[in-house]
Amino acid sequence: MAYGLEDEDALNQVLRSAATPAGRCLAFPNVLQHRVGSFRLADPSRPGHRKILAFFLVDPSDRIVSTSDVPPQQPWADTSTMTLDQAKEYREQLMQERKFFVDEHNEQLYEREFSLCEH
Repeated sequence: MAYGLEDEDALNQVLRSAATPAGRCLAFPNVLQHRVGSFRLADPSRPGHRKILAFFLVDPSDRIVSTSDVPPQQPWADTSTMTLDQAKEYREQLMQERKFFVDEHNEQLYEREFSLCEH
């Protein structure tokens, strides 16, 4: 046994949960396996909701173009940008691509078997 893993176990461990009370932000790379649990209001007779925000964190070593280096919006810009329907379609394509990336990533990193075989 090594760190709670036995021969031919899945190469992952259950990490339990992290509390996120009001005012707390929990950030992690999106390729890590995660799950959002169920939600119930403490007092169901009162109105309420839960919001989940997705932040796209940027590596601080990557250079970002400054808005001072971006030309002003031109009058023709509205004819060369996406429509709402195009944006929704593009979002669906990105979500589909990400799904397959996550599936492959899971298979290669998390769902492989742990082996103590020496040869």
